Amino acid sequence: MRAAISLILITVLSGDVLAQLAGQDEDDVIGQRGVLQITPLFQRWSLDSAAVSESSAGLFLYHPLSRVASVSLYGSFAATGGDVTGLSGMTDVQLSGNYYLERAGLVFGLTIGVPSGRKKLSLGEFQTSAVLAENVFRFQVPNFGSGFNVSPSVTWAIPVSDDLVLGLGAAFQYRGEYTPIENAGTFKPGNEILGTFGLDVRLAEVSSIAFDVVYTRYGKDKLNGVDVFASGAKIRAAAQFKTSFDRNDLLVLATFRSKGKAEAGFGGSLSPLQQRLTPNQGELLVAFTVRFTPRFSTQFQAEGRFFEKTPSFFSGYTLVGLGAVPELALSDDVTLPLRLRYLYGTAENGRTLNGLEAGLGLVMRY
Repeated sequence: MRAAISLILITVLSGDVLAQLAGQDEDDVIGQRGVLQITPLFQRWSLDSAAVSESSAGLFLYHPLSRVASVSLYGSFAATGGDVTGLSGMTDVQLSGNYYLERAGLVFGLTIGVPSGRKKLSLGEFQTSAVLAENVFRFQVPNFGSGFNVSPSVTWAIPVSDDLVLGLGAAFQYRGEYTPIENAGTFKPGNEILGTFGLDVRLAEVSSIAFDVVYTRYGKDKLNGVDVFASGAKIRAAAQFKTSFDRNDLLVLATFRSKGKAEAGFGGSLSPLQQRLTPNQGELLVAFTVRFTPRFSTQFQAEGRFFEKTPSFFSGYTLVGLGAVPELALSDDVTLPLRLRYLYGTAENGRTLNGLEAGLGLVMRY
């Protein structure tokens, strides 16, 4: 049993953690209006005859302290359903702060993860959390608790000309130990180092293209103080094109993510695995926003997601999806976004996936 728990731990608890939170005005480094955003969402996925669902609600608060400083808070609640062990509760709360050193073009950030979420799960609850963490599903709440963590970061913007801006960034994340499964010992995720490079090119008055590359290096994970897993380094590349037609906007986003081979072991000595656990992943999203009136718009979305075949159970899939995000502005300060999406996927072995997402949110600016 201990070996089985250890295998679950090292293959699930070594995922992406440096999530980016958005909430400031697009044209400002430090947005000068506060934002309160509530995002209730229902998501349901069926794999052949089995199903898993999640009802969740996220709360995001962004507050500017001055022209050069801001703070933000993010937390969420979720409950699962379907053919899995039930799991519900609060997640860890993320507290963030940013300071803009205007003369140097530098933005300093600090994010702290408060260990307020569910931990010490039963084995059945942990297996449910392993399903939620699968990237193919993209649940709004992919995990409930992962211990204390702190991440300082710095970003540097370099204006080369009126039409070209380069950006460099770096971040470090310290991840504290915690007990994910009751009576299974303590797990210490490896620390992370992240580097980014990007450029933004203005092609015309209403058109631009951007390229970004993010490299992440992971430290060794420890179970009860012993090295058990070393996740392969990850690289993510993205290209984005934006343009406008009168009152309508077009966005095309292409991304590719690749993670190297990992090392694993149960006696403190790690050996390289023969194949990648995490499949390479590509994605193409096309979104067209139509402004029907000054207070009502709808973004129509079409997307494809492509997962390489690996020994991982949820790999080898090709997914296509359609979505719509109608948005009604009740006033200049209050907006109601509706989110609807359907996805369908197939794998080489004949398995099929069906995904449905629906939610009505609330955005208040002050």
